[in-house]
Amino acid sequence: MSRHLWTGIAGPLAYLATVLAGASMTAGYSHVVHAVSELTQRGAPHALVLGAGFAVSALLCGLFGLAVAASGLRLAGWLIAGYGVV
Repeated sequence: MSRHLWTGIAGPLAYLATVLAGASMTAGYSHVVHAVSELTQRGAPHALVLGAGFAVSALLCGLFGLAVAASGLRLAGWLIAGYGVV
């Protein structure tokens, strides 16, 4: 197995940490009422910091896809890597 398969756990955890941090930094934000995208929309108070957190999450997911592709599951790996890029 590839040594970068740990990014499959780290990517979603980085996403979750970013969402929770954004919710705690944004006054009046509710996970039930508001969409996650509202944390980084134009005019949001911490959009740059949260955007960086989401970019790290996507990068980790992309690296996981490359690790999966290198371990033998080529199609699945490239699809996961494509998700990270998008």
